[in-house]
Amino acid sequence: MRYYWEALFSTEYFPYWEFTMLMMLALNLSILLRIHNMQEHIKDLWANTFYDTEPRKSFWQIIRDIYNANNEEDK
Repeated sequence: MRYYWEALFSTEYFPYWEFTMLMMLALNLSILLRIHNMQEHIKDLWANTFYDTEPRKSFWQIIRDIYNANNEEDK
């Protein structure tokens, strides 16, 4: 096992599939986390708009609200 890890992170085998698969796993987990966070925002906004007396917001209004909420958190 020792030689496997040495080969995996050595410069000789750097562009090979093991490293690529690790990076693809990290990328996919990052995408899943972002989708999950977006779903939570949409659920919160939907819950707030569903019980209000005002008409429901369109999809693009919800997306704009999420964008504005994220920008307010960054400030």
